[in-house]
Amino acid sequence: LFEEQVAINPDNIAAVFNESPFSNERMTYDELNRKANQVANYLIDKGVKPDSLVGLCVERSLEMVIGIWGILKAGGAYVPIDPDYPESHIEHIISDSDIEIVLTSSELLSELPLSELEILPLDEEMWDGFLGCYAEDNIDRQQLGLTLNHLAYVIYTSGSTGLPKGVAIEHGSLARSTQARFDLYPQVPSSFALFFSFAFDGSITGIFWTLTSGGKLCILDIKNGVDLPYFEQIIVREEISHFVTLPSVYQNMLSADLNTGPALKMVIVAGEACEQSLVEQHQSHPKWSEIKLINEYGPTEGCVWSSYFDCSEHVSGAVPIGKAAPHSELFVLDDAQQLCPLGVGGELYIGGDALARGYLNSQELTKQRFVPNPFDRTKRIYKTGDLVRCTPNEAGEPGYLEFLGRQDHQLKVRGFRVELGEIEAAIATHRQVSEVVVLAKSIGSAENSKQLVAYVVPSRTTDAKLNEENSDALLSAELRAYLSNTLLSYKIPSVFIGIDDMPRTPNGKIDRDRL
Repeated sequence: LFEEQVAINPDNIAAVFNESPFSNERMTYDELNRKANQVANYLIDKGVKPDSLVGLCVERSLEMVIGIWGILKAGGAYVPIDPDYPESHIEHIISDSDIEIVLTSSELLSELPLSELEILPLDEEMWDGFLGCYAEDNIDRQQLGLTLNHLAYVIYTSGSTGLPKGVAIEHGSLARSTQARFDLYPQVPSSFALFFSFAFDGSITGIFWTLTSGGKLCILDIKNGVDLPYFEQIIVREEISHFVTLPSVYQNMLSADLNTGPALKMVIVAGEACEQSLVEQHQSHPKWSEIKLINEYGPTEGCVWSSYFDCSEHVSGAVPIGKAAPHSELFVLDDAQQLCPLGVGGELYIGGDALARGYLNSQELTKQRFVPNPFDRTKRIYKTGDLVRCTPNEAGEPGYLEFLGRQDHQLKVRGFRVELGEIEAAIATHRQVSEVVVLAKSIGSAENSKQLVAYVVPSRTTDAKLNEENSDALLSAELRAYLSNTLLSYKIPSVFIGIDDMPRTPNGKIDRDRL
């Protein structure tokens, strides 16, 4: 589909990197395609073939897009590595995925643990010399032996063992998830603002929906947070038609009364719960109420999105996560894997033809989470761990799904999926920690205000200073500095509370409800 757009609109702008409201770099479809083909031919020369994993570690840039398409055109699967990750996180991804080649930039080489890998810096000088020697023509996929069953990308998400796990997505799943957007939404993006890091699966929507429809992908330089005046200028200058963001970020946009620009058609919120107050604020806003607002839900294992809800249909109460997207099937099942009656809560299972292959190097976990469909044993469904219920409509028929919460301790904080067990495992490695429990708690009355709170029982050898009145502050400072080397910033608890002992249930288990 991308190469079709290159043939139809070679001189159209494919991607823009907006470093500031006043400076940007642009690249046409033809330029992107030719450079991606050169990268692909280099990778093929290095032995990359279908199902080969290739690392991509770059800042937000045009090179990010070139790298993704170059890897895919070579038949490989890209493994995104955000250069802002802690070094231990990067080392785990490299080790677990067993990548041998990484596409990066020269300026990152001295900062990252990449020395023992085959490195290709995607710098402009490389096209003037080394990469310029490789062919710019499209590569025959049949000669590569590439099929829909080969891997397209592996994205690492939170893991309960303390280490991130790689979710492996095949070309067929990516193609069907992207095609479902064309099937469902009549207005395709003419200009898409990309908020999310390419290492987060929220980026998949913008990159592939836009560049397979002939639109312009606008890469925002927002790694330190969304600068609303900057984004407002981008909306207007780049004539943004679509974007996906967190509900909390969109609520800030509405409160700031940003200009919608001349072309904005659709806003999709995803990554955390969409609250009733946000929809009400959107519907009553003098400018933004004219924009289509969609609430999407979906885990990485379901290839980005699995359900959708048009918020114009919302009247009152909890905002639903909606109904199944065209590529998905949704089942609300009880503990015996039987369908729950309408209005009764159960666990959400996802079926359809866009599920992940499974977890990289983790057959046991794959078997636990991707289970046979009880209604068709030839197919699989994904066990989400999310509790939902299907509410009946006025005719008493199945209506929309409502999200009720997490069945386990995996949840979303600031739009990122976190596994509380992973954070607990990291804290427990500190010499001053005897026991730890991490919970997500609402701080204050603001919606979308969940923060991570760590309850810590200090070890008996802990420094005596921690017994002073300001012990929580000392413990917090010590652990925060320690965790910054092993955890991503959004996984570090906002609050650390020292306690003498963990509350226990009668059978000796930690009683989380009493914390």
